Amino acid sequence: NSFTEMTQVTVYSVSEENPADLSLSRDYYQAGWCRDAAVTESGTLYTVTNKSIYGVNGITEYLAEVIPVVGTKAELSYLDVNRIYVDDLSSELDSYVVVCGLDLTKADSTLDAVAYLGDQMPVARIAEDGIYLGRTVTGEGEATSRMIRFEDSNLSSVTESENISGLLIPRSFVSLPDTGCAILTGQQECTGGGISGCTVLVLDRSLGTAAAVQVPVSPKKITLVEVLSQTMLIHTAEKTYQVDFTAPLSPEVSVRV
Repeated sequence: NSFTEMTQVTVYSVSEENPADLSLSRDYYQAGWCRDAAVTESGTLYTVTNKSIYGVNGITEYLAEVIPVVGTKAELSYLDVNRIYVDDLSSELDSYVVVCGLDLTKADSTLDAVAYLGDQMPVARIAEDGIYLGRTVTGEGEATSRMIRFEDSNLSSVTESENISGLLIPRSFVSLPDTGCAILTGQQECTGGGISGCTVLVLDRSLGTAAAVQVPVSPKKITLVEVLSQTMLIHTAEKTYQVDFTAPLSPEVSVRV
């Protein structure tokens, strides 16, 4: 029906003799609208969607909107409760991130799916060592963030970080294959007019903090964050800060000329 948000994923086989010769290989659906998709070096296709439970004016829509649906057109099914993870920081549970994985190297591979339920849609990033979710809860007190990582071939292993102080800055995720990942967090303005800066955190695969370095810029002054391989560029109207992760456990901050 018109209320159901679904993403259709169609996979084609390409002929080695004629790349223009395509044949349908797999076709599946997952709840929500597509946020990201990528194929890893090992040949697994990951698709990430966001699904809001509530419709117009906060009214709950159909049952299909409350529990994520995945599968083929002929056999759509609700996700099992054991494949749905709930964010214990959330005051309201009104949106999902749905992650599906399909091994393209096996013709008979099954579709693996998990979902993360919380009060706002986390940011998702696909990396070679797993699917990373990052989310921030804001309220009357200090903003709190958290990173979540799904891994293993069937997405069955889930790791969550401890609470991280501050806001997650958009587009700041850096994949560090030998270490884990890096993110940029920003402190909100302090009472009395003082302004806190930003912190780059390097997280290991258990999502513990392996390294941290300060960046002397207010989050409100950031206009754009770019990630170029092992480098993070933090742009403001006046200058650009560069964070080099050549040595992941000792990131270096400089002003780019």
